[in-house]
Amino acid sequence: MQVSNRILLRLSLALFVVSSAVIFGVVSQGFTSAPHAFACCSGSFYGGDTTKVDNATQSIFPQLQGAYCGITDAMAVTNYADEDKGVSMVFTSQNQQKTVASDNKNVGAASQWGGEGNAYAGVTNISGDFGTDPRSEAYMSYHYTPIGYYYHNFIYRWQFVHSSAPSHSQQVLEATSLMGHQLVNWHEPLIVAVNEGLHFLLVTGVYSTNDPFTFFPAGITGLTYRDPQDATHHTVSISDWTNGISGGYDLWKYTYGNPNDPDPNIGPYTPGPGQEHWSGGFDWISRDANTTGNQWSPDWAFNAYNNAQLTTP
Repeated sequence: MQVSNRILLRLSLALFVVSSAVIFGVVSQGFTSAPHAFACCSGSFYGGDTTKVDNATQSIFPQLQGAYCGITDAMAVTNYADEDKGVSMVFTSQNQQKTVASDNKNVGAASQWGGEGNAYAGVTNISGDFGTDPRSEAYMSYHYTPIGYYYHNFIYRWQFVHSSAPSHSQQVLEATSLMGHQLVNWHEPLIVAVNEGLHFLLVTGVYSTNDPFTFFPAGITGLTYRDPQDATHHTVSISDWTNGISGGYDLWKYTYGNPNDPDPNIGPYTPGPGQEHWSGGFDWISRDANTTGNQWSPDWAFNAYNNAQLTTP
């Protein structure tokens, strides 16, 4: 994507790591406008500015009927970045969800590997997802945000960290700690795949008894998120995040891997026998400062544990 294209696109829309050794960018420890603490969540709040999140979501949430969750979250990330940059927010209407959804037809196969278009693909998917896939979430976030903002897909699988599988709750704690690391570093919301990849939430912060940038795993007690389906600010305990909410979302009760949201079928992440990419782990999109061969392409995914570029499934 050329810089000039990004500028033109923004104008047209406006008109209508782990530990302290992992480097994600310049660290700033100041936090503002933390939501009030809930009984489920002891410790301090680490995350984005709640007022900015309110502003970023109020005109575009909830999602329209259909698989618009990932599109709406990417729009919110863009608006938050605009606030951070001190420029007017690009997205001011729910109806712009349709504009973003159709951009795969206007922009074409933005991925260097081609694409799998569908009605909700956004900037084109590299898998046959019913909605948007995580790589497309990263591409949309990069595509619409101001110059100098970069995003990638981050993946946690226990195989990156351990020689044998720890308990599910330990895996969730480790992956959530890595998200907390990024929330500390960037103070910006994350787009997080839940319900086996069927839904995306805008995770805006974590509660922890220690600093997630320094401690791994951190003492995470809960998370805050905005759900594009109901436009509501939710706070859940780490237990509910791990085990699902009774009568509600599975959240991270299961790893990514619903048949409607498969692994890539285009590019180097296409799994071979006995291989997985998104499936079998936890998956989210974060702002970062990672180059890939001195390029900023959001096509590439990164190991959330050590910040290494993934070049195979």
